[in-house]
Amino acid sequence: MWLVSGDVTIAGTVSVNGQGSVTAPRLAEPGPGGFRGGVGYFSVGAAEGAGFGPGGGARASSTQANGGSYGAGAAAYGNPSLIPLIGGSGGSGAARSNANGGAGGGGAILIAATGTVTINGILRANGGDGAPFYFSDRAGAGSGGGIRIFCNTLAGSGSINALSGLGTNGGTVGRIRIERAVSTSTANIVPDPSVVPLETDATALLWPPPSAPEVRVVSIGGVAAPDDPRAAFGASGADVALAETTTTQVLIETTHVEQASTVQVRLTPRSNANAVVINATVDEVVSESPLVVRWLADVPVNTGYSAVQVRVVRP
Repeated sequence: MWLVSGDVTIAGTVSVNGQGSVTAPRLAEPGPGGFRGGVGYFSVGAAEGAGFGPGGGARASSTQANGGSYGAGAAAYGNPSLIPLIGGSGGSGAARSNANGGAGGGGAILIAATGTVTINGILRANGGDGAPFYFSDRAGAGSGGGIRIFCNTLAGSGSINALSGLGTNGGTVGRIRIERAVSTSTANIVPDPSVVPLETDATALLWPPPSAPEVRVVSIGGVAAPDDPRAAFGASGADVALAETTTTQVLIETTHVEQASTVQVRLTPRSNANAVVINATVDEVVSESPLVVRWLADVPVNTGYSAVQVRVVRP
């Protein structure tokens, strides 16, 4: 987040792109606020995995992996306001021996200025590129990320992009939000932005308001989830460690979320399996005002590391 009292001028390149495809067993990193690419096939017992993030590319049954999604397609997520600020999802890894992993999703950036934002250079939040076209084990590209600009005047003739990475197995575009009182810009903006006209000297809404819906993972298998999970996949230990089992319960808490909503848990193993999405069911109503509800989901457990994410789809 860039919070600027005055003007902003971009004459060079500001990039929060995701990393391109990398060889197994490494994982391609996303831009800040995005999600990693899935691992490529490395050896027996360390097979390819799906991309990470709400729109992570699905693990394929052949060498043709899948790109990540964000702002378009059946797996689109988030909202046009980019509140909260979130990036793109990773592509899945390819299935051949010593294959390439999926690319990372584009990151997310907010530029909020009280004056003029002039973009004569390049502002981009693109997904990482999948494996090159000539590879038979093409990995999925990362999806585009998120760009939000809030200012009195938008000017300049540069480029603003939140595109999928390149590759045969591409992802989807990301999201761009432009909030301004005046625009003299002739910039090339792709994809088409969500544009909001403002009054002069308007105040930016940076965070969701107190009445906004909230969701969090309370515990997994009875083990409390940390408030600030690392998702490090072994670099600094697991956020939640479980004894060997086949299934476990994820306890979720929502605030300001109707019981008619759909609460989904996405579990993405680091390797050897595809991601699964499980619908949670209401466990108890903790309070009516504010409305706080707890939900339970039974999810499969794979050996090794898995990422657990939860989202709400309101009616």
